[in-house]
Amino acid sequence: MFKNLTSSSGASGYPEYTWATKPDASSVRVNHVIFVTDIGNGSYFISDGTYWKKVHPVKLYTTGSTTTAVTNTTAETQVASFTLPGGVMGLNGILRLCPMFSQTNSANTKTLRIKLGAATVITQAFGGAGSASAYGILTVRNLNSQSSQKSTQGGSLGVGTTSSAIGTSAADTSADITVSLTVQMGALAETVTLEHLFVEVL
Repeated sequence: MFKNLTSSSGASGYPEYTWATKPDASSVRVNHVIFVTDIGNGSYFISDGTYWKKVHPVKLYTTGSTTTAVTNTTAETQVASFTLPGGVMGLNGILRLCPMFSQTNSANTKTLRIKLGAATVITQAFGGAGSASAYGILTVRNLNSQSSQKSTQGGSLGVGTTSSAIGTSAADTSADITVSLTVQMGALAETVTLEHLFVEVL
C-alpha cells in the first residue's frame, strides 16, 4: 500500500472521508491515498492527479439474506435496486453483478433486465425446461469514459457463448445513478425468486 508523505490519518492509517466529502483528486498529490468509509465496508482510493482510482475491488451492494419473489404475473417487476455513487467506476471500471435465482421449472421464458437509470443495459433470458435455478456473472464496463459502456448479453446468465451482440450504452456514471434489476415471466402461475445478489466494482 502507498503511504502519504504528510496527512492526518484515521484508524485505517489514511485520511478518512465519505464519498461526498472526499477532496478533489486534483487537489492532492499523485498517489495520495484516502480511505472512504461509506463505499463497501470501507475502501481505499488513490489519486492519479485527475480521478480517484480504486486500490482494490469494492463490494458495493448485497441483498444479504433478503429474498424477493415475483409470482403469478407477466409484468416486468423490480426485484432489487441500489445507488452507484458517481465516479466510483472511474474511466475504465467494471460493474460486476452476481444474481442467484430459483424459479418454476418450466419451458416458459424468464427474462432478467439490468438498468442504469432508465436505460436497459443487459437483457438476459434464463430458465427453461429442466431448470429450477440460475446463477449469473454479468458485467458492465466503462470504456475510457464515464458515459460509455459495453455489457455482457446472452450466454447462460452471462457465461458462455451467445448469438447476441455485446450491449452498448451511454449512461452517465460520473453522477449518482440507480442500478435496478427486474424480472419478467412468460406465463402466469409461476414464480421467480431473487435468492441473492452480490455487486462489486473492479
